[in-house]
Amino acid sequence: MLEDLFRPEKIAVVGASREEGKTGHEVFDNLYHDFEGEVVPVNPNAKEVEGVEASDDIPSGTDLAVVVVPAKLVPNIMRDAANKEVDAAIIISAGFSETGEDKLENEVLEIAEENEIDLLGPNVLGLINTENSMNASFASKMPEQGNISFMSQSGAFCTAILDYAKAEHIGFNHFVSLGNKLQLSEVDFLKKWR
Repeated sequence: MLEDLFRPEKIAVVGASREEGKTGHEVFDNLYHDFEGEVVPVNPNAKEVEGVEASDDIPSGTDLAVVVVPAKLVPNIMRDAANKEVDAAIIISAGFSETGEDKLENEVLEIAEENEIDLLGPNVLGLINTENSMNASFASKMPEQGNISFMSQSGAFCTAILDYAKAEHIGFNHFVSLGNKLQLSEVDFLKKWR
C-alpha cells in the first residue's frame, strides 16, 4: 500500500528550479543529494538543474511526481502524469481550497482517481522516508533514521518538529505533511504504518 509514494525508483520533480531559495530548487536539491533512486528535474525553461539535464515533461517510467508549480498548472501536470502512468504524486503547490479554489482542487482529484494515482496534498511540506534517504520535501533538514512515523496537517508544525528532532537527535522512519488531504488522509497512513 502506497509503495510508490514511499519507495519509488524514479522521481520527477515538476517545477525544479535553478534558483536557490525557490521551493522547486530545494525539493530537487534534497532528492538529488541523498535519494538512492533516480531523480529527474522537469522544467521546460531550463536545460539543466544542478548539472542534471532537465526534461520538458514527466519522463516515462516515473513512479512518483513531486509537483511544485503554480496551482493553475497542476491539472495539466496531473494529466501528463496520468498519460505516463505515474502511480503517485505529491502536490506541494498551494492555492487550492485553502484559498477558495475548490473547483481547481476537484479537477485535480478527478484526474487522480480516474487514473489510480495516489495523491498527497496539495499544499504540503512533502514526505520523507529515511529508509531510502528520500526527502521529497522542501524541509532543509533530513532527520536521523528511527522507528517513529509522524504526520501532521500543518507544514509549519512539521518544520518545528523536524528542527526539534534534529537538535535532540530524535529519528524518524517516515515523516508526512498532509496539507489539504484532497485524497490521502490520516486513515491511509495509519493503515500503512500499523
